[in-house]
Amino acid sequence: MQEKPTPSTKRRLSLLLFIFIGAVIGIVRADEASPNFILLLVDDLGYGDLGYTGNPHTPTPNIDKLAAESIEFKNGYAPAPQCSPTRAAIYSGQYPARVRITHWIPGPGEEEMAYHKQYKGIDLPRQRGALPIETVTIAEKLKTADYATAHIGKWHIGEGEFEPVNQGFDQQPGYSPGAAPPSWFSPYGLDTLPDGPDGEYITDRLTTEAILFIKENKRRPFFLSLGYYTVHAPLTGKPENLAKTQAKGFGTDRLSKPHAHFEAMKMSLDQSVGDIMTTLADLGIEENTVVVFTSDNGGVYKHANNLPYSYGKKSFYEGGTRVPLLIRWPKVVPAGSASEEPVNGIDFYPTFLEIAGVTPPANQPIDGVSLLPILKRPQTHLQRETMFWHYPQLARDHGITVPPQGVVLQGNYKLVWPYHPDEEPSLFDIADDPGEKESIASQMPEKVETMKALLKQHLLETDAQMPIPNSLF
Repeated sequence: MQEKPTPSTKRRLSLLLFIFIGAVIGIVRADEASPNFILLLVDDLGYGDLGYTGNPHTPTPNIDKLAAESIEFKNGYAPAPQCSPTRAAIYSGQYPARVRITHWIPGPGEEEMAYHKQYKGIDLPRQRGALPIETVTIAEKLKTADYATAHIGKWHIGEGEFEPVNQGFDQQPGYSPGAAPPSWFSPYGLDTLPDGPDGEYITDRLTTEAILFIKENKRRPFFLSLGYYTVHAPLTGKPENLAKTQAKGFGTDRLSKPHAHFEAMKMSLDQSVGDIMTTLADLGIEENTVVVFTSDNGGVYKHANNLPYSYGKKSFYEGGTRVPLLIRWPKVVPAGSASEEPVNGIDFYPTFLEIAGVTPPANQPIDGVSLLPILKRPQTHLQRETMFWHYPQLARDHGITVPPQGVVLQGNYKLVWPYHPDEEPSLFDIADDPGEKESIASQMPEKVETMKALLKQHLLETDAQMPIPNSLF
């Protein structure tokens, strides 16, 4: 005869069952509350440089597939038309004006090339040389929820004590303090990246490092920030891809467009995106991974495709700030959906934190807003009426001069306010005139004054650095 369980045995079995059920529920809840995050941040990629945005030159099938599985933000903006301020803004969740990084950060020997002291008699301010160490980065906040973190590749917002490993990241393979790596091919000349086989291409290697990190952390939540150096100058394509683009008749002259090296670099980027997405699928974690794909600013207009927008990198025309932006999260985001809502790279910080259930830092203003409502319902409108850009310096590069100015976007209207008192503002309706060909400021003086007041308020609230004297203060 089978022995009946005693009351104490029953209690022990009930307790074990309770613990088991609780553990299972906890695992499910942890999975739901703690998705992985991958930020694919490309360098100098123009809005129209991809297949899904209409580029006819070089197929980008893997990125196009990502777009088909994502929500596409058709009005996605970079926080700045240059790399350093955009990156500082993304990792802090703050406008460049507040961070006081509004210009690219020069490396050794680049100071004089980077900064101008005056513009038409007005004094121009200097900026911070790195993202302040006291800034609570998105990586630091996610680490409080036991996220593994890695920054791979381009950083360009500080070196030494300001490196990624001192800003919340567990590791930083491929980190270099400058705008581009010392070499696109191994030997790389980087202390943070052991050399591979001679001739190994750095885009491929960064992807290999990213895949290794993903595999090592497949059983815990992770945040991977992958900063590709491509398609930044010096334009340098992998030989086998370069052979394909040259076979299409693309040239390698400095002003060639389409440019054979540029198009070859895009091919490597597309192959890398495909490899990362395949890894997520093979590991069975793609459903619970939020993938963001975007660029740090518009492309260099001499060889990138920023159409239908004007100019590109460093300019405050739409070509300089409008960028590709995709977010894929199969659990939540309807595949192939789109949003017309204007959004900004500063929004990634509060979005990731809300998804992960992490509270924002108590004593640090966050200028971005969470995009989670749009991810759930793509037709949602955010409770945000304006976005701002601030540039108190001077840029002379890529054949254009960018004077000190502030920009306000309110609905379809975009005000460009020069900080020099002798220069006139411009107002554009970017819905009717996306190329910003004709200012309507003289036709709408009241709108100009209203938007000017919004800009002034923003600069005061962010304690922005300003040229002296200037037309706003």
